[in-house]
Amino acid sequence: FEQAKAVVPPPDPDLGEAEVRVGWGPVVLTSHDCHLEKEFQRRYRQLRRAGRSKADAIAAA
Repeated sequence: FEQAKAVVPPPDPDLGEAEVRVGWGPVVLTSHDCHLEKEFQRRYRQLRRAGRSKADAIAAA
């Protein structure tokens, strides 16, 4: 696929214009590590409150 060129105005005039090139390609989307850790901890606490052992809760979370 061919890339497209675009120029966008800056949010602050002192920054100058930004030039970007966009196109199609494969991508991997990942969450920020902090979000993943919070989700893990939330699920771990749920499982522990439900009576699961530490090892089982870690494996399941």
